[in-house]
Amino acid sequence: MGLDIKALPEDYDTLTGVSGSGEKAWESLQLLVASGVAYEIRTTVHPELLTPALLKQLDSRLQETGVVNHQLQKCNTGHCLDTTLTA
Repeated sequence: MGLDIKALPEDYDTLTGVSGSGEKAWESLQLLVASGVAYEIRTTVHPELLTPALLKQLDSRLQETGVVNHQLQKCNTGHCLDTTLTA
């Protein structure tokens, strides 16, 4: 099972444009971690949106939450709906 975590909960609204999205995503994360089901957390990295410092903070927070399998995925900017984010 996989779950996409885009950012720290406090940064989600800015990244997604959806109010409250961080709280919902991280609530889902906590439920998944507590479930005992095997899972992988994935974060898609766009270098203009997630700096190395933010990624380090995200990874630390995920570890504190109990996540042991966090994978980074490179953003394919050729498929961004927001044309300001294309390479």
